[in-house]
Amino acid sequence: MKTLTPEQRRVAAQKGKETRRRNIALRKEKQAQLELERNSVYQELVALKAQLNALKAESLLYSEVASLSQDTFLREHEIVQSAKQYEISGIYFLVKDKKVVYVGQSVSVLRRIGTHVYKEFDSFAFVPCDQSLLDRLESLYIHLLRPPLNGEYASGTKISPIPLSKVFQGIVQDNPDR
Repeated sequence: MKTLTPEQRRVAAQKGKETRRRNIALRKEKQAQLELERNSVYQELVALKAQLNALKAESLLYSEVASLSQDTFLREHEIVQSAKQYEISGIYFLVKDKKVVYVGQSVSVLRRIGTHVYKEFDSFAFVPCDQSLLDRLESLYIHLLRPPLNGEYASGTKISPIPLSKVFQGIVQDNPDR
């Protein structure tokens, strides 16, 4: 530097200052980028820890349920696969004290049973049936079981969609071999 003129020294010093400023700015930029990456990795770690904790909790729940239900625990996809259709057509029976107290029919048995809040019963059963046979099958059960909550005519005959005398006529006409 001794051989440089004062002007050249000033220019060299100015260049040195600019280089140092650039280097400082680059270091700060790299630190900021590293900080962003560190935060990103930290966020990912937090998310993974949360997933791990959720899986541990789920595993604990599954083993607890399995122990309560004799090692039978269904996963959601197994439940969905085994689900039955909600709309079941058939004849249903309301039962109280092990006696059939009412016989009815519906194209949606489970929904229909829920509407019988005014009838006293402690359980129910149903027989799936094609819609075209509902009247005939319900009539047969009403005439056979004579449930007390189904209506009666003054003669004591149970009210049903098809009178007993006509129920068998339909069967004989449909099946001449009988």
